Amino acid sequence: FIPETLPNEGQFIRSYFPSDDFEEITTAKARIRFEYRHPGSQANVSGSAWSRFKRGLVSVTLIDVEERSRDSDRINLYLLRLNTFRTPLNTLNGRIRVRQEFAFFRNTPSVSLDFAIQEVQSLSELAAGIETVLGRIIQIRQRTQLNAGVALGVSVETGVNRVGSESFSSRNYDVRSWKFDPSISWTASRNTVFSVNTTWSRKEDRSTQITSRMIKIPFQARIQMMGNVDFMGRFEIADAKLSAPVTGILWYEMTDGRGPGRSILWRLSAQSNLSDVLTATFSYDGRNPSGSRTIHTARFQLGARF
Repeated sequence: FIPETLPNEGQFIRSYFPSDDFEEITTAKARIRFEYRHPGSQANVSGSAWSRFKRGLVSVTLIDVEERSRDSDRINLYLLRLNTFRTPLNTLNGRIRVRQEFAFFRNTPSVSLDFAIQEVQSLSELAAGIETVLGRIIQIRQRTQLNAGVALGVSVETGVNRVGSESFSSRNYDVRSWKFDPSISWTASRNTVFSVNTTWSRKEDRSTQITSRMIKIPFQARIQMMGNVDFMGRFEIADAKLSAPVTGILWYEMTDGRGPGRSILWRLSAQSNLSDVLTATFSYDGRNPSGSRTIHTARFQLGARF
């Protein structure tokens, strides 16, 4: 199965077959979040440059651990001994995520600078054998408010996506990616916002030496009308080139699900609060892949809160 790029398009059903074999499984989940903010007022612009810099600094550290294991020595899970986690002998599903974020100049409304680094390691025991995943992302984002209505931004990102499968060679890849994403947004009024950005990315699979180049240009508009009705529209043109033909899940990873050639995505959605308890949501998505038929997906949802 290859995931799709539209919401509600690639949903799969997982069936479990009963068995007479029983195993004792222990699940451990832990999350640690540490956030640092300067105790002084961020709005205070007095003092030295170093003191103003410290007041505008925010640091967030996140460690997220989840392990489902048949390890008979449960004290390993209770004490979170990570060296015993994600082992092919005992682990059914295990994952650890470590993320560090820094936000600078939070005391300057017109300028923001964010830095983030994240690593995710996971191991899963599937019917076809063990599958391991390593994901690593380093990202820098900057945004400048030129005036009350126009803002400029830029994002630079590099990452690693490495997957290893015991049984399927098509699921073994080591993709390194680089992405550059400048953007501009215009706030026409308090209820109307338009934005456009250009994303240039390059990927390389170290195992096959295949490379890809991709350019995406998405346009977005959001309008909030009277009567608590929100409209959102998005139109995206993408163009991907591969140095050599690929198939399977690597085809999806190297082209972000678009496939080689030029493709178009579009989305329209609306949400309205019909009353204090009723909310209506409508969404329509379209996808026009290169050399293939157009796919349309629509969804309507009515929710009630009591």
